[in-house]
Amino acid sequence: MPASSDLDVVSNPAPVRGGRGAEDVDEAEERAPRRLRHRDRVVTAEDFKARALDTPGVTRPQPPQPASRPGGGFAPAPSLGSGIRDSDVTTLHGDTLASLEEAPGLERSTLRRSRSALDRAAQSARAAIRLLEQPDAAAAALRRATDRLRLDERRLAALMPAIRAAAERAPRVSRERLGSTIKGAERQAEEARNRRDRVKSAFQHTDQQKNQLYQALSRVLRTMNDMRRLGAASRSGL
Repeated sequence: MPASSDLDVVSNPAPVRGGRGAEDVDEAEERAPRRLRHRDRVVTAEDFKARALDTPGVTRPQPPQPASRPGGGFAPAPSLGSGIRDSDVTTLHGDTLASLEEAPGLERSTLRRSRSALDRAAQSARAAIRLLEQPDAAAAALRRATDRLRLDERRLAALMPAIRAAAERAPRVSRERLGSTIKGAERQAEEARNRRDRVKSAFQHTDQQKNQLYQALSRVLRTMNDMRRLGAASRSGL
């Protein structure tokens, strides 16, 4: 970009030495977003300026500025937008709540605290987005909004371990309850088998007693028959 808006053409009769080869568009598209994402704060126009200076063949980049701030620092022009939409926050907020409500075994108190924390974070995020869409907003107001967003994020981050623990504990509790139910059913089945074996043993014992009784009666009958035959033989011999 020319150093001054009055210059249209620049000629350089001397050969250029040093420097480095220009970066193609594909490489820039891959490098720039990666550098901008890895930050713990809101991306500013100064960041885009720094990224542009890192690009071979670019010198003295100057981002557009609103007419209300001539020469007063860097700010995104209204035509460029902030790149963040309120609908994105709404979608993320709704999807997160839906995922929490569908989590198995999540306690109601944990769900209420999670919903409250997400609501506060979404409100702060929308406030920050509105400020980003207004290039004339004071930097202090933007900083306060992002600070509130960070505070809510910390609160939510402090709450997430409890949510994850509840979600992880729910399947384990279900497995333990299922295991307890299975063990109880196995004990009941074992008791039923034992009762069946005892009844079967009682029946077998009764069968043995009946057989013994039958055998004893048979012996008695045989003895009586023998005595009758002996008596008849004695009488016939007399």
